Amino acid sequence: MDTLKSIFADDCNLCRSGKNLESILSVFWNEIKKVFTCCEDWGFNININETKFMIFTKKNIKIPKVIIIGNKTIEVVSSYKYLRIFFDSKLKWDEHIKYLCNRLKLRINLLKCLTTFKWANSSKNLIIFYQSVIRSVLDYGCFVYSQAPAKLLKKLDSIKYKCLKICLRAYPGTPLVTLQVEAGQLPLSL
Repeated sequence: MDTLKSIFADDCNLCRSGKNLESILSVFWNEIKKVFTCCEDWGFNININETKFMIFTKKNIKIPKVIIIGNKTIEVVSSYKYLRIFFDSKLKWDEHIKYLCNRLKLRINLLKCLTTFKWANSSKNLIIFYQSVIRSVLDYGCFVYSQAPAKLLKKLDSIKYKCLKICLRAYPGTPLVTLQVEAGQLPLSL
């Protein structure tokens, strides 16, 4: 298996998978050294403070706190935020879901405030606001964290429920399915 390289703007990732950790690491170190050498040859500076190393596994393995390559020290982490998605070494997604819930609190309050303005009096306008400001945050990266435990994904459904209830001015206890049909919204799972 080759080392997968992904680049987005000024961010670069190297990934490798397999069953034998020692063989993966020995090949991986060589790949990392090549990247460091290539960057030095071309005059690129690697921000070592933002360079992290992470192992994704469900096994309990002993890994060092830092890795030293040449004269560079790379921190080993169990969680890392990449392109606004929190990855944890066990891929449980609890940190990312918590981040989403906290990030959306202010936006939900803003949605509530908008219901008092005359121009936002129509449910249609409120749903457009919900789709562009709240749902877009829920949808971003959902294909990555969609395998999170159902208990965590229900937290996101409760955010959607709260927002649709505000947009449609529905009574408490109105089923989510009813709100989704009325608002023309697909379930988050889809």
